[in-house]
Amino acid sequence: CRFAVKYEDGFDAKLPHLTPLRNAVRAFTLRSLAHLAADNSKAAMADLETALSLSECIKEEPLLISQLVRSTMLAETFQAVWEGLAQKKWNAVQLAALEKRLAAIDLFEGYRKGMLGERVLAIHSFEQMRGDPDKARGLLGKQFPEGDYEQWMDKNLVTLNETHLFFYNQIFGGGIRLIRPSVQGDLEIEIKELKKEPDFLFTSMWMPSFNWMNKLGVTQAAVDQAHIAWLLELHQLKHKRHPARLPDLKVRLPVDLMSGKPYVYKPGFKGRYYLYGVGWNQKDEGGKTVLKGEGRPDQKVGDVVWSYFHVPPSDLKE
Repeated sequence: CRFAVKYEDGFDAKLPHLTPLRNAVRAFTLRSLAHLAADNSKAAMADLETALSLSECIKEEPLLISQLVRSTMLAETFQAVWEGLAQKKWNAVQLAALEKRLAAIDLFEGYRKGMLGERVLAIHSFEQMRGDPDKARGLLGKQFPEGDYEQWMDKNLVTLNETHLFFYNQIFGGGIRLIRPSVQGDLEIEIKELKKEPDFLFTSMWMPSFNWMNKLGVTQAAVDQAHIAWLLELHQLKHKRHPARLPDLKVRLPVDLMSGKPYVYKPGFKGRYYLYGVGWNQKDEGGKTVLKGEGRPDQKVGDVVWSYFHVPPSDLKE
C-alpha cells in the first residue's frame, strides 16, 4: 500500500490512515476470536490473516509513528494466534500458511527505515526554517539567535546529522541485530545537554528519542515466539509430541533481539511448554514476568514470555 502522505510537509504531514487501520485490525481480531469461540476455524483464520495484512500494509512507511502503530496492531492480533493454538483450533494447512506470514514480519527493518525517515524530515524542516526566519522566531521566541542566523542553522544541521548517525549506527550499524538499552539512556543524556546550549536548540527539538526500542523488542519477541509456537504445533501434529529442543525443528529460527541469542524453550507436561526471551534488562530470569496494572507484564523488568499458559517454570515437571 501507498497512502497519500504528503512527506513534503515534513513533521506537519498528516497521517489520517493510521487510526482507521488500527480500528479495522481490532475489529478483525475480535471477530476472529468470536469465530474461534463458535468453532469456525476457517472464518477465524480468514479474519486473522486480514488483520495481519492490514498491520503490515504500512511496513514501508519511513516514519517512527507508523512503525509504532504497526507494532501495536500486530500485538493485538496475537491474542487470536494464541487462542487458536491454546484451543488446538488450527489444522496443518492453516498452520503452514500462517507460519510463512509470521516468518516474514521484520520490525527491526521497519524501525531502521523509520529512523532514516525521521532524519530526512528533520533536514527538510531545517531547510524550511532557513528560508523563513520569522517562522523560526515564532517557534523559539526569546531563544531565537541574535547573531548570524545562517551560521546558527548550519551548526544545528551538522550537529543533528552527527547525533543521528552516532546513535543510529549503534543499533542498526555493523549488521548485528541487537537492541542495546544503554543507547537510549545515553541519547537522553545527550539531548538534555543539547538543550542547555543555545546553539543547538533545533537539534534537541528534532532529534527523536529512542524510547521506541522497548516497543520494538517486545513486539518482535511476540512475532518470533508466535512463529516458533506455530512450528511447535506443526511438529506436534506430525509427531504427536513437541520436540525436546528447538533445534529439533530443523528450520532456521529467529534470534532474540534483546540478547542476540536463541529464545529459551522448556518442554513440559501434558503437551505444554515454556517459551521466552530476555527482557529490557537483558537478563535471563528463568521466564519470570512482573505484572503491573490490569495484570499486564511490566515491559521494563522480567522476561518476555509467550503466554501459551500460566504455569510457573517450577511446575514444568513430568
